[in-house]
Amino acid sequence: MNNSRRSPVAEIPRAIRKQEAEIESIFWSLTRFGNSAGINPSQYGPDDNAKREVPAWILIALLGMISIVGFYLLWLKTKGA
Repeated sequence: MNNSRRSPVAEIPRAIRKQEAEIESIFWSLTRFGNSAGINPSQYGPDDNAKREVPAWILIALLGMISIVGFYLLWLKTKGA
């Protein structure tokens, strides 16, 4: 039987594996310490999260009020009023 399947590590030359290791170390150092090219959450300021939360809380309150009114109307209908 012909064993045409080889180990992928044996097929990759040593120089390429070295370059791959260097690229991986650069990647991990960039993700660990951050870089100026990426998105920095602190660049938007501390109030940005509050601005995002306000519409969400308004939506939650609106859905709650609609639910309360809907349950009240359903209760009135089942009560026979």
